[in-house]
Amino acid sequence: MFKQMKDSQHKTPSKPPVKKPDYCTLFFDKIKDYDISGCCRMHDEEYEDPNVDRKKADNDLKECVNKVTNSNIGDAMFIGVRVFGWIFWYKYRLGQVIKTINKVGKEQCKKWL
Repeated sequence: MFKQMKDSQHKTPSKPPVKKPDYCTLFFDKIKDYDISGCCRMHDEEYEDPNVDRKKADNDLKECVNKVTNSNIGDAMFIGVRVFGWIFWYKYRLGQVIKTINKVGKEQCKKWL
């Protein structure tokens, strides 16, 4: 009995589980046995890239998901990101504007306006 108490006192606390990024926001990361999280990650990265047009990013997502799943599920996702994706796209763009303002300074930005 003493040994059981002693062992329980020296237990290493368990680590919290590592949270996997959710690239497929508001959608499944896997459809049947098909993992589409890589397509969603690409889409997120394209939204963050100021050189990529939003419609192109959305179309790339559709094509990638259709190819990975060998179906037309990407077409449904395309409709979803066209309707709701502007919220996330705008969030990324606003973040870039704020970073630019902080980088070049507020006074310089006032000159541009």
